[in-house]
Amino acid sequence: MASRLEAATKQYGVCLLISETVVANLTKSSLRDSCRKLDRVTVKGSAEPMLLYTYDMPFLQKDLKGSPQVYKSLFEAAIDNYIIGNWTESSKKLNQCIQMWPTDRPATLIAKYMASHNNVVPAAWKGYRELTEK
Repeated sequence: MASRLEAATKQYGVCLLISETVVANLTKSSLRDSCRKLDRVTVKGSAEPMLLYTYDMPFLQKDLKGSPQVYKSLFEAAIDNYIIGNWTESSKKLNQCIQMWPTDRPATLIAKYMASHNNVVPAAWKGYRELTEK
C-alpha cells in the first residue's frame, strides 16, 4: 500500500499522501486537523476504497490567497460534494479553490477529472475513482 501511495504523490503533485487509517490513528488532534482530505480512491491491488489526505506544508503555500483554514474548508467541501455525486457544486467550489491557490495540483486534478466527464457524475459512480497508474 505504501508504494502505491508514494507513486500517487506524483499524480496529486503533493509531497505526502496519507491514508484515512493513518489520519484516524494520529494521537494529536492538531496533527489530524492539519491533514487535508484530497480524494476517495481504490489503488491497484485493492478493491476497498479509501480516503486520501495530505499535509499542506506552510512553506509550499506561498501563493495561497487567503487563510489556509478557509482554503482547507472550501476544498474539503468540494471533495465531499464530489464524493456524494454533486459535481456541479463541487466544480464551483474547486474553481474558487483554484482562484485562491492556482498552484494547488489536487484541486486542478479533481477539476480536470470531473471535466473529463463534462462535470456530470457517471451513472456507475460509487463515490470513488480507481487509481490505475503505478
